[in-house]
Amino acid sequence: MKGEREPLPVPDWVPIVLRGEAHPVKEEGKNGTISDSELGWCFQRRPLITVDVQTLTHDYGATDAEQMMKAVSSVSPRYTPLLRWSGIGTRWHLFSEFLGGPGGEWAVRSGTHPPPEPPEDPLLFEAFVAFARHLGRVTTYRALALDDRGLAAILEKGQIGPTGECLKGRTPEELNGIVHLHGVAKVLVCRLYIAHLERILGADPSISLHDDWQTTSVIASGYLSESKSVYLFGLSVPVIESCGWTLERVSAEAPEFLGDRYKGHEPWFRFCAPAAPEGVWFDSTLQRTERYGLYTVPHLKARLQNIWRFSSLEELACAVKPFIVQQNELHQLFPKGERKD
Repeated sequence: MKGEREPLPVPDWVPIVLRGEAHPVKEEGKNGTISDSELGWCFQRRPLITVDVQTLTHDYGATDAEQMMKAVSSVSPRYTPLLRWSGIGTRWHLFSEFLGGPGGEWAVRSGTHPPPEPPEDPLLFEAFVAFARHLGRVTTYRALALDDRGLAAILEKGQIGPTGECLKGRTPEELNGIVHLHGVAKVLVCRLYIAHLERILGADPSISLHDDWQTTSVIASGYLSESKSVYLFGLSVPVIESCGWTLERVSAEAPEFLGDRYKGHEPWFRFCAPAAPEGVWFDSTLQRTERYGLYTVPHLKARLQNIWRFSSLEELACAVKPFIVQQNELHQLFPKGERKD
């Protein structure tokens, strides 16, 4: 199926510096349980206050806000507060279908998942649990250029933090405040058009994950140096932690915050980096190209599959070369993007 091709594995000759405990997820949403601690972490990030169209407009834009409010309210208004969680609000079509479908009876009858801090309506947490497990998990990747101290700090902390925390030293509370102040859509737009991020947001409260390990590795190659290797983290992450918008969808919001010159974009874009000096084509219509998350990637020990190390640019460039060839071929085959052709 288009967009669901078999990924190219990390070559066997790339050294694994740490083997994790998590099992690979072969297909998004098809296997892998989600722990109560993971669910509780998500549920505590944003207060699930009563929402209205104005609240949702701040996060997702006027058109989506009206449509998602109408769709979920038509099934059951009690679940509209869950739209504040970005992993649900950016997947409101799926969420409303889930509530109205066979899964609508789901786990709310079981009462087996008490929320960490009981909301006014305890069924909210049960609905969150049910939809999160309906979405399942995904194998995704994050590559970072780190020295030994940087890698040790991540492992000791047990999480991969956003840029605003790693480079700017902002606290989690400060980064949460940025999301609350600016809304989900503006944060994602600034992440995509990163040259504007510091001017608009001050610090980055988001994190990028990529389902093709080569994508994040190519990007990280620009930061590789004599003192820093590129470490590739293979992760098993609940889908609900990431936003459901593709890069194409995020770019559609750009004119609202950056002006009309950002209207209209090609579905493919070519990215040049030291590991891909002639460029590699990325498809903006696919979620796998880049899935945005807010806050951080917690529970690292339980989610880690492997950490690979690229010590040199030559090594990294050799590893990603088959992917670059593949992407060039896909660009020719699906000029409008794999999800459209």
